[in-house]
Amino acid sequence: MRALVQNFYQNAFLEPLLLQWNEAYDSDYLQEIVPRQRYFYQDEVRPVKEKVAVLISDAFRLEAAKELAARFRDDENCSVEEKVRMAPLPSITLLGMAELLPHDTLELTRDDTPKVLLDGKPCASTAQREKLLQQGNPRSAAILYDELIAMKVSELKSFSAGKEVIYVYHNRIDATGEASKTENSVFQAADQTIDELFRLVKRLSKSGNIYRFLITADHGFLYTRKALDPTDKLDTVEAGKTWMTDRRFLLTDQPVDREGIYSIPLGKSLGNEDTRSIVLAKGMSVFKCHGGMNYVHGGSSPQELLVPCLFISTRKGLVDTEDVGLALINDIRKIAAFHVKFSFYQEQAISDVVKPATYRIRFETGSGEVISNEVLYRAESKAVAPGDRIVVLSFDLQKKNYDLNDRYYLKVINEKTGQEVLAREVVMDLPDIEL
Repeated sequence: MRALVQNFYQNAFLEPLLLQWNEAYDSDYLQEIVPRQRYFYQDEVRPVKEKVAVLISDAFRLEAAKELAARFRDDENCSVEEKVRMAPLPSITLLGMAELLPHDTLELTRDDTPKVLLDGKPCASTAQREKLLQQGNPRSAAILYDELIAMKVSELKSFSAGKEVIYVYHNRIDATGEASKTENSVFQAADQTIDELFRLVKRLSKSGNIYRFLITADHGFLYTRKALDPTDKLDTVEAGKTWMTDRRFLLTDQPVDREGIYSIPLGKSLGNEDTRSIVLAKGMSVFKCHGGMNYVHGGSSPQELLVPCLFISTRKGLVDTEDVGLALINDIRKIAAFHVKFSFYQEQAISDVVKPATYRIRFETGSGEVISNEVLYRAESKAVAPGDRIVVLSFDLQKKNYDLNDRYYLKVINEKTGQEVLAREVVMDLPDIEL
């Protein structure tokens, strides 16, 4: 089934989409519709009249941002507006992070390891970015997510005091995807990013006196779980000087005309007079290069180029809301029947600060294999009396032989957040089945 889904996703969806998209991109049609990332500061940041925090998450793809937006919409203390912008080519951190800063000119140097200069100044480090931000607004600051989240409440209040623009740099998805050992965990990294950004907004609102937020990214990414065939990898040997080689693009002195690839002027993408060319794959192919091959960016697909721009407003003096909890009443240690019933208790009555939640409840093996029916239970009782918030749920275990020495669990998972709220280990003391 996984192979079937993968083949359909890649061959019936991605490849045709990318071919049509690249044709439209090459004709400048898309650039007339989607605002460019280079105007982000002047269009989105500068007009905000209140203190604003700009949360930039490396490789936070548009679809993940839509999930985050839905989570904010579920919170009555938040409102959200969704926009989209077009990242530059090549769609890499070096350029995307630079374009989000205030600037008039952008230059990609001709060094062996190219660097980005904004108005002739470097912008690679957090300190350099802060200086550029302060040129746009003297009351600006830049900080890494890990540093900000480690602050105590008093430190956070002191840091945000007197600031009008705060750029926060978050990097979980790209750090996970870029390493070949962890690239297959990029979905989990995306889920964690959604949770971390949501919690950061709530914390900054509650403890940092910030009520306006912009959430965006430097670029997106493409991901396929399937191992690439040799035919999926394009040769990087080109005539003339190649300034940069990556999995999804080449930066060359001259345009390259070859089957499966196309070239565009670098100056056209960066809004300057640079005469070099960006050589791009038309479809899903990658160039032979270092690093992992399942997680990639730098090319011209919509998944790589379209970056989210969420504008979040939170209420002053907001009261944190939480999902209602669900607890298991039975003290189960051993399962002795294939059909079992257990009582669950909704821990709080639904109120202004306690929201309904849907839970997935099932039995699993230690390796995550589901071995029972899955009960989808919506906890939404407003009953004040605790006894009126108890429900009995039934489970049918798969009829097969179970090993007394193996680990088995009853799990309760919050459907919206994916968070595992309960994992009760049990022993399967069931009769053997003749197979």
